[in-house]
Amino acid sequence: MIMPAAAPAPAQRTASELRRDPLTGMRVIFAPERGARPQDFRQTETTHWKADGCPFCAGHEDATPPAALVIADPDSPDPDAWRVRVVGNKFPAVSPIDPFAEPDPALGSGWRGASRRGEASKGYELFEARSLAGGHEVIIESPYHLSSLCQLDTDHITDLFRAYAARIRYWQTVRGVEYISIFKNVGAAAGASLLHSHSQLIATEAIPKQVQAIGDRLAHHWASSGCCLQCDILRGELSEGRRVIAKSDHFVAYCPFAGRVPYLIRVVPRVHADRFEEAADEVLADLAQLTHRLVGWLERIQQPSAYNYTLHTRPLTAACSESFHWWMELFPRTTTFAGFEWASDCFINPLLPETAARHFRELARRDDPLQQRMTPHDFSR
Repeated sequence: MIMPAAAPAPAQRTASELRRDPLTGMRVIFAPERGARPQDFRQTETTHWKADGCPFCAGHEDATPPAALVIADPDSPDPDAWRVRVVGNKFPAVSPIDPFAEPDPALGSGWRGASRRGEASKGYELFEARSLAGGHEVIIESPYHLSSLCQLDTDHITDLFRAYAARIRYWQTVRGVEYISIFKNVGAAAGASLLHSHSQLIATEAIPKQVQAIGDRLAHHWASSGCCLQCDILRGELSEGRRVIAKSDHFVAYCPFAGRVPYLIRVVPRVHADRFEEAADEVLADLAQLTHRLVGWLERIQQPSAYNYTLHTRPLTAACSESFHWWMELFPRTTTFAGFEWASDCFINPLLPETAARHFRELARRDDPLQQRMTPHDFSR
């Protein structure tokens, strides 16, 4: 008698999970099994400026708009030598703002404002559009043709953060500016067009809808509980410990409970502070050291490296100092948004933050072989 072959045992499946980020309110689907999908497409790097034609390198200052800020190189005998240089973007995302123009009372939050005349329906503009003004700057991070932040020492990165703070403070004084964003794109997959290490600043006369929504969420939590939401999240992350990856004197870095993309890192000051630009020099120096470590880990996760980081400081008119707690986010570009994300505005993440945190802690251990293997318990105090 021939017995039928036994069917293979079904593979153990990992259940998908829907999580909500307590800070942003965004919902994320975690589907670990999607990480095993076949990959027929490979990332390729686009052509970049070579060093001899790079407009950001020292000696090519006339290839950029005039500098809005220069931080001199204290180690060079040349009085014109610089460490960090801030210039206007030759291809700005927003029109130059007129500081003498009367503010438009219709602006408000969420990019709302005066519309071009279009077809009206039930009391609102069907085709809404309006001009958007502000400022767009490039922060050139080194006079040398370097591609990685890790090629700079921490004193140099501290000067970079001082430049961020100075330009944020400047744009806060420009009449009409409501929102200021600092961000960094590295690699073609992350939106960078030039290899030379640089960051960008965009100032606008309106607050983006999602930024306003987060500010409202923070304000509501503070009004209803008397506590800062970010402080509450930080206490919860430190208590649980599973997603915390690094701590310093002034900061905690962790993988958020519902991070939108794999290996997302959120860096939060330990002590409540609403504005990055008001941080003391020792705080910026501590952030520089931590950022150097985190960027190094991101570069080891993915080659060629492609990542972004964003800085979230309190907008001039958003929330209040008691409810807003500034933060920074870093994330490699290991995935792309596909049809579901565009259709639903809901992200699918194939990597649980607890798994990502274990990977980061292992990288930290390799950086210090004398250190014993770190566990979540090490971060829960």
